[in-house]
Amino acid sequence: MTGAFWLLFSEPACPPSEPALWALTSLGRSQGPWAFAASPAKEPFVAVVGAHPFLEGFPLPLTRSPESDSGTARPRQAALGSRNSLVDDAKARLRKHDVGTKYSHLLSNKCSILLPLLAKEGKLYLLFTLRSEKLRRSPGEVCFPGGKYEPTDADDVATALREAQEEVGLHPHQVEVVCRLVPVLFDDTMLCLAVMSPYSLICDSSLAFHYFHDLDTFEVYWSDSSEMLRQRDTLITPVVGFIDSNFQAKPNPDEVKNVFLVPLEYFLHPSVYQQGHLTRSGHHIIIHCFEYTNPEDGVTYHIRGMTAKCALFVALIILGKKPSFEVEFNLNDLMSSSEEALLKLHKHATSKL
Repeated sequence: MTGAFWLLFSEPACPPSEPALWALTSLGRSQGPWAFAASPAKEPFVAVVGAHPFLEGFPLPLTRSPESDSGTARPRQAALGSRNSLVDDAKARLRKHDVGTKYSHLLSNKCSILLPLLAKEGKLYLLFTLRSEKLRRSPGEVCFPGGKYEPTDADDVATALREAQEEVGLHPHQVEVVCRLVPVLFDDTMLCLAVMSPYSLICDSSLAFHYFHDLDTFEVYWSDSSEMLRQRDTLITPVVGFIDSNFQAKPNPDEVKNVFLVPLEYFLHPSVYQQGHLTRSGHHIIIHCFEYTNPEDGVTYHIRGMTAKCALFVALIILGKKPSFEVEFNLNDLMSSSEEALLKLHKHATSKL
């Protein structure tokens, strides 16, 4: 091996995905990949691996872990094993709902959102952003990182990752993409119902405008009676991925005011919750609104509309439990019910052409 190297001191049987990094030193620069080999021995060992951007800036002394001598390594490894089991089980469930590019052809006007998951203290969390008050559309709303498809994007996943990097400083290599869920079709009827619904306090702009803050093709014209006259149908693809629990967000102040976490289980058993009901093209639509108070700073957030629907859907997939409120999905067959809803709405949208 040439170029830059890292020396890793690891506990025995530590999973390759999370080596116990006790000592690292940089000998230069390299663009090569890095590798990790688990030790079959019962003693800690030193391994030489290639450079990796995660590891730059950690020139620590090469010493034996004090936990190895104190006998606390096993409990730590047990906790790590429990975390890995939690994440692995979630990934397995999510992959069963991966539709890939199956529906990407339905519309040319597309955008993607990233649903970032992470494991922390034995629980799964979703990462959300609070939109900047400076934005013209939907200032101060809660949403996932996301935006419109650009011609330079390879696919829907690339769109979600690019937008996440621009908004919160989450680099593509920091995300392990697990799946693409059934897209959400957003059309003019949805917008009309959202704006003119008696439940506007629940669904308001988060349902109507949530993911269109930077869509140049999103054109809405209003008459004096506030009726929507034109809107291009849009296909929104939710991309689900895992990020490291130690990720430190760097919000773009022009777009994001704050970043916060919500336990995934909260979307099945919330403390404060409201819902509204709509019927469109024979399809029953439930507008969800979760109120969550962050225990770290006491700030209360309202997660609603399409953001709430996507968070709820992921919680149903991973946790596999019945929520404490009514949902529009068939809990015995989440994927089929969501696909059926998409195709119904697409048929309705195309029938207007």
